Amino acid sequence: MKSVRRLALVGVFLFVCVTPLLAQNDGAFASGQFQFISDGAPASIHFSARLRSSGESGDIAFSSSTGLTVTVDVDCVVISGNRAAMSGTITASSQPELVGSRSLLVVEDNGQGNKATPDRVSWVVVSAADCRTLPPSAYALDDVTDGHIHVKASNAPF
Repeated sequence: MKSVRRLALVGVFLFVCVTPLLAQNDGAFASGQFQFISDGAPASIHFSARLRSSGESGDIAFSSSTGLTVTVDVDCVVISGNRAAMSGTITASSQPELVGSRSLLVVEDNGQGNKATPDRVSWVVVSAADCRTLPPSAYALDDVTDGHIHVKASNAPF
């Protein structure tokens, strides 16, 4: 009887400890923000994308000092190593003719610290391609000089 209780306690303990870890492993993500010069004017992009067994989601927000804004509802995410490609439909923009078009963002996370190389990015405001057209490694990327990108193939804590 004592061994049955111990076994039950061990079972409950494992369930309580392992379930959150399994839930954390259900997905990969990319997020970040960076600033750059677009058509001679300062601009910034903030993005967040998540890939889970239940689907892909996220958003990309672009704004420029010229007044141009673009909001993208991400519906396609591919993460490979330290690179992520995400695409989706433009849902809002200061240029209404862009709404309904697709947009593509590819990012590369190269770590942090003094020895890290710069994170890199490629953004196509209006793109016929989606994030699965080419693998993330196929895109030419530019260095990010002001900002940070974070890509994880899994959001597990280890």
